[in-house]
Amino acid sequence: MREQKNTDNNLISLLKEFIRELCSLIREHIKLFKLEFARNTHKFIKAVICLVFAVVFSYAGLIFLGLLTVSLLSMLIEEWIALLLVTAVYFGVPLILLVVAVNLFYSVFKEPKKSISELEKTTQEAKQWMNNIKK
Repeated sequence: MREQKNTDNNLISLLKEFIRELCSLIREHIKLFKLEFARNTHKFIKAVICLVFAVVFSYAGLIFLGLLTVSLLSMLIEEWIALLLVTAVYFGVPLILLVVAVNLFYSVFKEPKKSISELEKTTQEAKQWMNNIKK
């Protein structure tokens, strides 16, 4: 009788420990998810700022392209070469910023899916453990 009581107490203590560990694991997953969300928000803001600068530089590039056209019509070689270089710079900078922004957006939208799938895996494993314990 004592052995059965000890076995029951052992099983109960193991079950309590399992539930405590499971809760701790889920809390840690939620903490990690919050941390990743904060980091992704920071990346998202950076991407938006890059896009704003890309738009501003693109608009400036269009202005210089107009000046380049005027300069080409005037047939002054030195002027149009200078304007061509400025226009190339003003189109090159937004292109680089656009690539950076797209990469940041991609990383922001990719990471939460990974965190959610990890949380789902943990939950599924916990359900399987609970079902195995019930049997």
